[in-house]
Order: sequence, then C-alpha cells, then structure tokens
Amino acid sequence: MIVQENCMKLIIAEKPSVARDLARILGANTNRKTYFEGNGLRISWCFGHMCELVDPEKYKPEWKRWSLELLPMIPEHFNLQLRKDVQEHWKALKGLLVSKETTCVVNACDAGREGELIFRYVYQLSKCKSPVERLWVSSLTAQAIKAGWDNLKPGSDFNRLADAARCRAEADWLVGLNATRAMTCMVRKAGGDQLLTVGRVQTPTLALISKRDDEIKNFVPQTFWRIEALFSTTAIDSEEKMKWKGSWYKKFPAKATKEEKEACTRFLIKEEAEKLRASIEGQQGTVTQAKNKNKEEPPPLLYDLNSLQQRANIRFGFRAQQTLDIAQALYERHKIITYPRTDARYLTPDQAKHTPNVLSKLKV
Repeated sequence: MIVQENCMKLIIAEKPSVARDLARILGANTNRKTYFEGNGLRISWCFGHMCELVDPEKYKPEWKRWSLELLPMIPEHFNLQLRKDVQEHWKALKGLLVSKETTCVVNACDAGREGELIFRYVYQLSKCKSPVERLWVSSLTAQAIKAGWDNLKPGSDFNRLADAARCRAEADWLVGLNATRAMTCMVRKAGGDQLLTVGRVQTPTLALISKRDDEIKNFVPQTFWRIEALFSTTAIDSEEKMKWKGSWYKKFPAKATKEEKEACTRFLIKEEAEKLRASIEGQQGTVTQAKNKNKEEPPPLLYDLNSLQQRANIRFGFRAQQTLDIAQALYERHKIITYPRTDARYLTPDQAKHTPNVLSKLKV
C-alpha cells in the first residue's frame, strides 16, 4: 500500500485509540505527539464532539436573560464554538487541516450519524477547503481497515447523513433550550425556584415511564378463575397415548384483540366456574377440528444498540451505559464486534461475504 509522496492526506479519527490503529495498519509509524506521520499520511484525531452549537447569548445579548417574553429563540443560522477542554489539541488539529501540505482530508470518524457530525463540525470550524474522502468501516480489524482504505468514497456521498446529524443537533438546541426556559420561567412565576429541564428525547421518555408507573400504581387486582382439563386419546393406527391440556373459553369475535381473547377464558364468579366444571368432569370430549400446518419463522434481526441494551438488562441486569461501555470496548479494543452505535440491524454486502469465516471460528 504505497501513497505518492506529493499527496499528503490528512486522516481524522474520532478518538486517539482509533488513530493509533489506523497509523499502525496504514504505515504512519512516526509519532508527532498530536498526529502520526508516514507513508504520505498524517493521522490525527478528535476527542469526540470537539465542537458544539453556540449558546443563545452569542446570537443576541438579550437572550442571556431567561424570560418568557424573549421566547422562542430561533437563530437565522446556527454557529459553532469549540469546547473549552480541547483548546490545545484544536490548535494542532486546525493547523493540519489548513496546512498547504494537506491535499486531501479523509473522514475516518465512526461510521454513523454522530461520527459524520463530529468531522463536519471540525471541518467547518477550521474553514478547511481541501477535498474530503470518507473511510467507512464498521469494524476496526486490520482486514476491514485495509479494505475500507482501498475503497475510499467521496465525502459528498454522505451529505444526507450529515444533514440528518445537523437536524438532530439543531432540534435538540431548539427544543431543549426554548422549552427548558419556558417551563422554568412558568414555575418561577408560580413561586417555584427549581430548574425544569426539557429535552427532545428526555421528556417523551420520562412521560412513558411516568405513565407506566401510574398504571402500576393504579392497578386494581381482580380474582378470576379458569377451567383447564387434561385430555388423552389413543393415536390412530397406534397404541401410543396422546395427551394435551385444553382450556375452556367462550366464543369470541373473529377480530377480537389479545386482551378480549384472554377475557373469554376467565370466570369472575367462582360459583359459575364450579358449576361448569361439575357438569363436564369425567365426560368424554369430541375433537371436532384439528389443524396442523408448517410455519416458517425468519431468524431475529441483528442487535442495534437499543435492542442490545434491552436484552442485556433483561438477561444480566446491565444498565444502558454499562452495556454501551462493554460494546464500545469490544469494538475498539478487542475488535470482535462491528460499530455498536448504529440503528442498522442488517449486514451490508461487504460484511455479509465475511460471515462464513466468522461463523466457522465460532464452531465448538
């Protein structure tokens, strides 16, 4: 893998550990403290989200004051600012981005919406003008990185993903800051003094939890009875006994819901259940209809982060953050799973062709 000497590509990873992996695999073996260099490449890194949308008062000084009369706050254009804890590294990273020696910038941040936004914000704030290519890899194995490097894509191919990321960030700003100030100011007018935070995701999630807690708190248990019977018969053309358990139920409409069907198996008055049980106990039953059909059930989809967190909580009692930390370590440090922060639950064609090799290594 040789890069022409007159073509200095700058690769930007999402974090230092990924930059080290890229440097080792792509042959940038000289450590320059804030970047790796070699083989016609310079490889530097971000520290996650280094840039963020500016605070309201940066747009209009009066927006610093929390007042209902000033709401809603809607900037004509959203501007960026640097996080205070990354100032030193930013100087080095910006210097690399605007260097005359940099002929191309490769976005090697994580293959997802937030990884795209991390790079786009850094590129925008630095005012870099170099063309952009995208290293899109979902695994940090040497094989995956080399394959991705041999198949770099134009940065413009991911403009719609970047647009979605910007929309998410700006929606969080608009909903979070405006709604938080509105709720807090209303409470203060009523004599309260607490901060009431509102978030685009946080608040609907809390509403679901609150609703479920209310349902549990207001649930009124009700005693009911069911009638079940153990049936047995001799199979046709065989002396083998067939046994099964049956449940009594009232007829229900064809379009009945699951809850309505469940209600049709219940007696709310014990005496009615006892009377019916007594009338059928010891009697012979008649099978009037039997159905036997084959059913194909597709395998479950792969885990996305949300379904993985749910499963880990049910199976092992892990908190959501605990599951994310484990998955991130398996992805970055051990390199045995693909990128975990994704909504995708399918394998891409380039990943699918490696599946037989993966499965063969899992054989007992």
